[in-house]
Amino acid sequence: MNTNTFNIRLKEILRERKMTQRQLAELTGLRQSTISSICKNQVDRIYLNTLAIICAKLDISIDQLLIMQKAE
Repeated sequence: MNTNTFNIRLKEILRERKMTQRQLAELTGLRQSTISSICKNQVDRIYLNTLAIICAKLDISIDQLLIMQKAE
């Protein structure tokens, strides 16, 4: 079964903004380990509320954060 996957661009976005994971954690109130896991793309699921908080605090849209990769 071919499944689509998502590439989470959080690490790249933080790099572009010269922001650390720690700074984002403080800004969002999320745990630093949560931010780290998302940056490493090592998550199977993310709460919608978590995505909403990150997008709101970084002033980005969900499609800037998540890129769907179609399975081959």
